[in-house]
Amino acid sequence: MKPARMDLELLVLAIAMGLILAETVDLMAWPPRAAVPDGSASRSLQAITTGSVHQTGRSVASASPEPQGQAPKPEEPAKPEGQNKPSSVILTAKLIFMADPRLFPYDIEVEITGDKAVLSGKVASTRDKLAAVSAARKLRGIATVVDRLEVVKDLNRTMARQRDEIVTRYVKERFAKSKTLQAADFEVKTEDGVVTLSGKTRFQVILLEAAEAAREVPGVRAVRTGDVHLEGEE
Repeated sequence: MKPARMDLELLVLAIAMGLILAETVDLMAWPPRAAVPDGSASRSLQAITTGSVHQTGRSVASASPEPQGQAPKPEEPAKPEGQNKPSSVILTAKLIFMADPRLFPYDIEVEITGDKAVLSGKVASTRDKLAAVSAARKLRGIATVVDRLEVVKDLNRTMARQRDEIVTRYVKERFAKSKTLQAADFEVKTEDGVVTLSGKTRFQVILLEAAEAAREVPGVRAVRTGDVHLEGEE
């Protein structure tokens, strides 16, 4: 019985060694049979090759010159050094005028055409006119200044009257914020920055409140209350 068992074990061992040898031979084969059973590796290789061809085609297409029928766009001429946009020059000019106490009250219009500036509007004197032209000539990129400013002798008086009207309106708006001053209903008049109140009230403290409210308005130089009648005083 023992020899038969040994023969059986040897047979099993031989079969196992044969299987191992077959797997070894199978692994050494090229290409591996497991890698190409269904043609997936061939398809992958074909996809990679095709993608490379397509990518190369796009690169060549992008590098190809433009069709001869399309003319290239002309380049815009470079602006001369120191030339600014008209809107920027206009803003700069107006800021310069407002920084000058002589020109601050005036509404001077500025038009820009190339390197030419045109000034228009009204000023009160020839001196102020020359000051505006001189300031415009210092603007960057401006070679010529056309003076169309008009000298109006009574312009200062007219502007002063307009400022007085504005002051009067602002004083009345301040009075409207107080119920006490609304009830007092004072008359307001302004001349050369001096505010004059008229009307009547029962209490002097109300008159003081009105004067203090008017004093807070920009442009007011003084507040006169002598024309206000205090009720109860004879």
